[in-house]
Amino acid sequence: APQENVEGQGRSDDYSFQQAGIPTSGYATGASAVKSSSEAAKWGGTAGRAYDSCYHSACDTTTNINATA
Repeated sequence: APQENVEGQGRSDDYSFQQAGIPTSGYATGASAVKSSSEAAKWGGTAGRAYDSCYHSACDTTTNINATA
């Protein structure tokens, strides 16, 4: 089951829309958030590590896009 997308709240892609009173939505696919133990148990991966270790880094390129998401 999906979870509420709190990752985008106030961040660069959503901020200007929110300031204009326009609701935002989308998929939270990582950014700089850290996966919890319960999320790792539910979806796999490693708890305590960033969902996307390349977020806003030199390795953040089109070669590591999750096309399914």
